[in-house]
Amino acid sequence: MTTALSKIEFKSTVRSDNGTYTCQASNKAGLESKPVTLFIQTKPEVAIDFALGVGNGSIYLNWTLNNGNLPIQSYQIKYLKDGEQSWQYSRIAPNVSATSLVINDLEPDVAYHIQIEAENVMGRSHPNKYKEAVKTLSAEAEYIPVVDIKGSTSNSFTLGWTAPPEEIRHLIGHYISAYKDTEGGQETTIRVAAVDGSPVHLFTNLKPATMYLFKVRACHRYTGHCGNFSDPVKDKTIDGKPTPPRNVKMLCERNGNKYFVTVTWEAPVHPNGQLIHFSVSLSGVAFYLNEQKIQQRDDFGPMTQNVDGSKFTALFDDIPANTNYSVHVKAETRVQHSQASQATCQMPASIPDKENLSGPSLMRYQRADRWGLRASLPKVSQRKGPICCYSVVLVKMLEGEPLTSLPEPHRLPLLTYEEVHRQGAGAYIAELFDFDRIPSDVVSLGDGNRIDKRNPPCKSCSVIHGPRLTEVEVELEDLEDLEIADRIERSSSRDSPTNMIDIEVLSDDGALVPESNYTLFVRLFSPNTRGQVESVFSPYATPMTPKPIPSPYQSADRSVVLMVALGVLCGLAFVLLLIVSSLFFLRRYSKHVAQSEGVEMSLSSSCRHLWSRFRDGRHLLVSPPSTSAAPIAKQDILQAFMERHQNADYGFQHEYELLPERFADRTTRASDTRENMPKNRYPDIKAYDQTRVKLNTINGDAHSEYINANIVMGYKERKKFVCAQGPMEGTVYDFWRMAWEQRVEIIVMLTNVEEYNKTKCFQYWPDPDPSRNASTPEPLYTFGDIRVIHVKEKRYSEYVVRELQVTFFDYSFVEVRPVFQYHYLVWKDFQAPEHATGILRFLRRLNEDYSTDRGPILIHCSAGVGRTGTLVAIDHLIQQVEEEGSVSVLNTVCDLRHQRNFLVQSLRQYIFVYRTLMEWVQFGNTEIAISNFQNALTNLRMKTEGRVKSPLEEEFDRLDQPFDDRKPMSVASSDENRAKNRYETAIPFDRNRVILTPVAGRDYSTYINASFIEGYDNSESFILTQDPMESTQRDFWRMVLEHNIVVIVMLSEMGDASDTSCCPQYWPDDDQEATHDHIVVKHVSTVTLPGYIQRDFIVRSTKTREEIRTTQIQYLGWGYCTNGLQDDSVPPPQQISHFVTVAMETIAARARQLQPGSACLHCSTGNIRSSVMAALCILIEQARTEEYVDVFTTVRKLRSQRAHMIEFPMQYAFLYDALANYL
Repeated sequence: MTTALSKIEFKSTVRSDNGTYTCQASNKAGLESKPVTLFIQTKPEVAIDFALGVGNGSIYLNWTLNNGNLPIQSYQIKYLKDGEQSWQYSRIAPNVSATSLVINDLEPDVAYHIQIEAENVMGRSHPNKYKEAVKTLSAEAEYIPVVDIKGSTSNSFTLGWTAPPEEIRHLIGHYISAYKDTEGGQETTIRVAAVDGSPVHLFTNLKPATMYLFKVRACHRYTGHCGNFSDPVKDKTIDGKPTPPRNVKMLCERNGNKYFVTVTWEAPVHPNGQLIHFSVSLSGVAFYLNEQKIQQRDDFGPMTQNVDGSKFTALFDDIPANTNYSVHVKAETRVQHSQASQATCQMPASIPDKENLSGPSLMRYQRADRWGLRASLPKVSQRKGPICCYSVVLVKMLEGEPLTSLPEPHRLPLLTYEEVHRQGAGAYIAELFDFDRIPSDVVSLGDGNRIDKRNPPCKSCSVIHGPRLTEVEVELEDLEDLEIADRIERSSSRDSPTNMIDIEVLSDDGALVPESNYTLFVRLFSPNTRGQVESVFSPYATPMTPKPIPSPYQSADRSVVLMVALGVLCGLAFVLLLIVSSLFFLRRYSKHVAQSEGVEMSLSSSCRHLWSRFRDGRHLLVSPPSTSAAPIAKQDILQAFMERHQNADYGFQHEYELLPERFADRTTRASDTRENMPKNRYPDIKAYDQTRVKLNTINGDAHSEYINANIVMGYKERKKFVCAQGPMEGTVYDFWRMAWEQRVEIIVMLTNVEEYNKTKCFQYWPDPDPSRNASTPEPLYTFGDIRVIHVKEKRYSEYVVRELQVTFFDYSFVEVRPVFQYHYLVWKDFQAPEHATGILRFLRRLNEDYSTDRGPILIHCSAGVGRTGTLVAIDHLIQQVEEEGSVSVLNTVCDLRHQRNFLVQSLRQYIFVYRTLMEWVQFGNTEIAISNFQNALTNLRMKTEGRVKSPLEEEFDRLDQPFDDRKPMSVASSDENRAKNRYETAIPFDRNRVILTPVAGRDYSTYINASFIEGYDNSESFILTQDPMESTQRDFWRMVLEHNIVVIVMLSEMGDASDTSCCPQYWPDDDQEATHDHIVVKHVSTVTLPGYIQRDFIVRSTKTREEIRTTQIQYLGWGYCTNGLQDDSVPPPQQISHFVTVAMETIAARARQLQPGSACLHCSTGNIRSSVMAALCILIEQARTEEYVDVFTTVRKLRSQRAHMIEFPMQYAFLYDALANYL
């Protein structure tokens, strides 16, 4: 092998010669190489990159270094005051490994030049001078933040603090936030990076219901110096979920005939907040033989008590015996409840209640020449406990002895059959059965059967006892059954003789004395849990003799009977004479009335006419209609409604078809005259001559007294209605003349001026002038000698109240009267409102304003019969049901139609009368005046003695009523749209779902899981929807643009898209845009406020160029993600005010729009949390407008528009708390 030595030399090397060099050698055998690294060692090079004044005597600089491949031994940093010649060295030499330094001890607000040099073993670098003079600050760059808590959950706080002043903002690099719990925890510090805008930080993994103290200080970006801490702020995390109660025990006890369960427990190991109460729920199940001896199961409960959080016992009394009970105890904070702890116990058995034990009945029988009695024994249920023995005790009574002279059955001594019949009276056991051997029909008494003393019945409970056995009296070997003897001896020493049967009294059921009175009672025996026997006695049966005894009246003198019969016949003849005389008088009276009023009179009409004239002589409501129906009791109205509602309202239709349309004693001659026919809006709607309103004639014109209106009397004539058609342009003067002459001060209008593009009523009042000021005269209309001025009006949810001033001008005087018009806005012709609550509220306000001294109520719709008659019928029936306790809708409507034709004009209106009456009976008045709200809420929460639930809880339970029809959801549940729903049952109804514009090329693109929800003003104020999914975000933003959504309220917590209970971020980041098909969403701004975050977006379409601005409000107070449809949580008490603020901001956002806009509320389901916010918005608007609130009615109406709305009691109660906070 040949070896060769080679080398390469570098002369006059420079820095660029640094590198790795490879030497390669090759021959036929192959190639070999080896790298060598060459480092050129030179003097260092240094350059200042950046210098900045960072304090009132400090300058920060950093530099870039090339060390020449040798360690740096030192730096020299010099500074030169601007305008001077002498450089000075920095007193603080930098660390040789550092690349930055803060030069201190300089003069404030002075410019300096900076120079740096570096040195290694090869020498010193060339000096590097910064490109410009750097000026120190005039003051230190420090500030103390002002800290505020923005929001909290059970395990987190959102902390915010003021941003630094603009002039030093670039010098703040980070913040140090320190926090600790005030219960002795260690202080924890967190470094928070500085950001643009107001700093916010979320502190997580905190303990529930714990007071924490927070403070923050700002730190310099360049010097690292941190200023003073802020003033500390403290707040408490909201209550969390407690652990289950411990050591739950229950005891089933009996005290006499009272049965009760006592439940005790201990507090949870971790309450995680203030325990508001413990929810104690008792349930039970019992299996027993009923009266027919059939096995039956009874379920008890659940019966729930809410026990104060400081107490650990609950008592359930007056509960059934002989029942297996179980109890579930939950601990509840203000926000959540724990898992349930359980316990069980068995309630002791007992004997049946004496009150429920009916007396037996007796009947005679005869067998050959022997008379006897048969007893039908009472059938007894074993619900309270097993019955082991059944004794039939027959009592022979002394002749002439009344039943009342007998002592109570349990005080009656028992004898043998022989003893009783020997002494003439007494009681003896005629039959003795085991309970399972009782005859199913009757028991024959006096049949000679004998009870076997050696093998008596009722062994299972040992009710037979005898005398103490001794060797002299009885030898045990004389008994065939030693086991019986042993049982008799043991029972006689164990049980009280008062609950036993002496074996000596067991005897024959011998023949009965036919002429003697007998009665009987039964005695039941039942074992108890203490191994003893109890018994109960039935009442006596009605006494009876085995053989019938002839009545003494059968032998009475026949002449007496004849005289009585003759007297009866004379009385009947006198009554007949009175009837014939009355008929003769009524016939003459009928002819007189027919001649004077020009109508035909039947007998019944004559009677009614005469009675009305005798009563008041005012309005002759002639004969009642022949159609009649039995009244319905108040408690049966719901059942009556449900029965008629079956089979597509067949019951209602059948009943409606019974209503008469014409009456033989009613004429319409005035309506039919040629001169008056043009005054009728509809040719078939006429005014009965007998009840029509007659105006004063004008200039002797007989036809000027006609108007299509009738007097209709309310319930017991406490109200007088003038039911009229809506005025036409040619009859409006007659309308106001009628109002004036009838001294009307209240007008009720149930139609709109125009409906279905047709005029339904002439506008007979002037509109308000929005530009009017104090110097401008009021708007007015003049009709002949009547002037109508619009004074003011107020709009409510379903109606408007207008105050008008009506002036009558005559040559001799001028008179002015106020007239109030109640105008109901949401009732279409021939239809009925969807909800009865609006009409009931309208009627309530009307009745509050009405008094008899204000004249009759003038009420009209378009024709004056359909809607008009419906309202009059409802008013009549509500008063009647409250006063009499029963009503007949059919009879009432018949009577109303007898006063004006066709009142209640359509089947829908007739059903609506029933529905409104039913809802009034079911729910009553649930409105609360805001002036009395706090007192009312206190009373609602108060649980009185003896009541299981508070009135507020009972009110919530009434929300679940059986008469609301199921609404179809076919579109949402279709196979094509199922994937767009987060939850299978949280979907919109077909009738009010949001429909999107179709997108070309995308099938089923019109569907989104969203529902229109009516607001306070009955417009589609809200859209409730689920949180957008990744696959539905484009549909969500299309909905925002297409339906002009001006505010979006987010009530979920943000989370990963894979968690269905949380909401993913569906909007772009600040100052960014996102595109969804042809929709572009731009994030304009973000503002963090106490309790919520507000974001503004611009949403535009690239197709139509349409653009809107919308605001998103993300509420932070609800907190944690929950399990969808089981989310029964509410915001914690300290967050209620923020929740109310969000509701008010939502209302204000809609009010600011010139064009109608909707508010979109979304949560995980689109039902639960969103419905709470929607309800609160509606209630706040109601309180502002009406000075009343009605939580119950608002929630009922919401539930009719989307499923799963406010399903949990805690959320229903939260609405009251939020209203209390608002008010």
